[in-house]
Amino acid sequence: MKKKNNIYTGIELGSDMIRVVVASFRDPERGDSDLIIRGFAEVPSLKILKDEPVNPNIVEEQLRLALGTAWEMAGIEGEKSVISLAFSGNYIRQQVVEATVDVDLSVAISEEDCEEVANAASLKAITMLDPDAREASSALSMLNKRFRVGNGTYFFNPVGQYSEKLTIESIFFPMDVPRYNRIVMLLCSVLPGLQNFQQVYAPVAVTSAILQPTVADEPQGLVVDLGAGMTSYAIPSRWGFAACGQLAVGTDHLANDLSIAFSLKIETAKKIVHDLTSLNLTIVATNDGDARRFSVMEKGTENPPKEIPASEIEAVLEARMKEVFQIIKQRLIDQDVYQWVGNEILLTGVGATLPRITELASSVLGRRVRVAMPYQVIGCAGFQLDPRFTMVLGLLRAACVEERIREEREALSGGFLGKIKNWFTVASDC
Repeated sequence: MKKKNNIYTGIELGSDMIRVVVASFRDPERGDSDLIIRGFAEVPSLKILKDEPVNPNIVEEQLRLALGTAWEMAGIEGEKSVISLAFSGNYIRQQVVEATVDVDLSVAISEEDCEEVANAASLKAITMLDPDAREASSALSMLNKRFRVGNGTYFFNPVGQYSEKLTIESIFFPMDVPRYNRIVMLLCSVLPGLQNFQQVYAPVAVTSAILQPTVADEPQGLVVDLGAGMTSYAIPSRWGFAACGQLAVGTDHLANDLSIAFSLKIETAKKIVHDLTSLNLTIVATNDGDARRFSVMEKGTENPPKEIPASEIEAVLEARMKEVFQIIKQRLIDQDVYQWVGNEILLTGVGATLPRITELASSVLGRRVRVAMPYQVIGCAGFQLDPRFTMVLGLLRAACVEERIREEREALSGGFLGKIKNWFTVASDC
C-alpha cells in the first residue's frame, strides 16, 4: 500500500502577513488528532489588500521567503508536502442553489437519496455558470446548508425521515475568474512543479481549527474570524454549514478610520491600533470626556504633537467594530439561521486580541463571546499559539480531511455523506 503523505503546508495570504505553517498529524491512522508544528514563518505581505495581491511580484518574493523559512525550519523538501491555500476575498461570491428529487414515501430517506439530491444541486449550479467560469467556480467545494422534506420541515440530517420529496439547499462559490487565476498563477510561479493543491474557503478553514468533530446533527454555533482585511463567519454543523461568508472589512479599517478622523498618517494610525493595550485604549468607548488625553507625535513632520481625547479615539474604533458585528447579525437574520448562533459565540483572528472586543461583540450579538484557540496543537521552538494563526492551522486540518476523502473516493468511489461530513466527521481521524 502506498504510504500516505503526513506532511502538510498551509499558506495564508493575509492583508497584514503571509503565514506559513508546516505540520504533521500524530499517527493519523489511529485517529489521533494532535497537530505537530514542524516549522512556521510570518512575513509582512506588503502588497496584499483585502486578501488579494495588488502587486504579484512583491507578494511572490514574500511568499518565497515565508515558504523557505518554514521548510528550512521543518527540515523537509516542502514541495513534496500536501499544500493548502486559504481563498479569501471580495472576488468570491456566494450563491445558494436548491434542488429537489422524488423519494419513496414508504421507505425512510437514505444516504443514497441525499447523494442524489446533492448531485442534482451540483449539476444545477454548473448550468447557472458561464462556461468560462466553471473551473474557477468549482475550485471551492460546495457546502451543504440544509435539507427540506415535503411538508416544509428543515433538517440538517434528513436520514430516517419519511417524505415524497427531498430538497437540498447548497452553497456554491462563483468567482471572478481573472482575480482567482492571479492567485493560482502566483502560487504556481513560486512552486513551478506543483501539480495539485488543496483550495479551502477561509471560513471553513477557521472552523476546522477551533471546533472539534461532533456527533450531533445540530449546528455548533457561530464562529467569527476578525482578519486584517476580511472578516469571516460561519455556523458549521456535522453535515455542512448553516451559514458561511465574509465581509470586506477587517482591523486594517480601524487604522484607516483613525487616519481620516484625526488627520493622521496611516503609519501613525496603524501603530496606535497595534499598541492599544500599552496605550491604555480599548475598543469600547469610555465616556470620560477629556479626562484622558492622548498625545500623538508624527515622525517626519515639524508639527507639534496632536492632543486627542482618548475617548474620541475609542469612539471611532467602537463604531467600526460594532458595524462589523451588526452586519453579521443582520445577514444571519436575513438567512433565517440566527437561532443557530448558539449560547456562546467564538471569536478568533488577529482582531480577537483587541482589548474588550468580546464585550463589544456580546453587546451586539446578544450572546456570550469568548476568544477561541486552535485545539490540540503541539508547537515547536519559537512558535506561540495565538488567534492570528487560527486560519492557517485550520488549513492543515482541512487539507488532511480532503486527502482522506480523496483516498476514500479512489478506493470506494465515495458517497455523498463521505463528502458532506468531511469537516466534522472525517476530521476526527486527522
